[in-house]
Amino acid sequence: MSKSHTLVEEKEFRKFHTVADNAPCEWSKSLGATHTLLIDWDGSTRPARLLKTVMYVGVDEVNNDIVWQKWQIRQVR
Repeated sequence: MSKSHTLVEEKEFRKFHTVADNAPCEWSKSLGATHTLLIDWDGSTRPARLLKTVMYVGVDEVNNDIVWQKWQIRQVR
């Protein structure tokens, strides 16, 4: 059985974030999202691609495509 959430630390600002397994929707999954970044302060979500030391976060949408931002991270658990 796989874990359903991963806690990561974003290195530049030293902030902790929760990342859920699986893309937030089929559209983002079809564009490469493998995970969902959970936004604590407003309850929203962002598509994400979680790797070992890097996470790509969908920060915008342009021409029906995701604009990815690269975050250096450390997986905590």
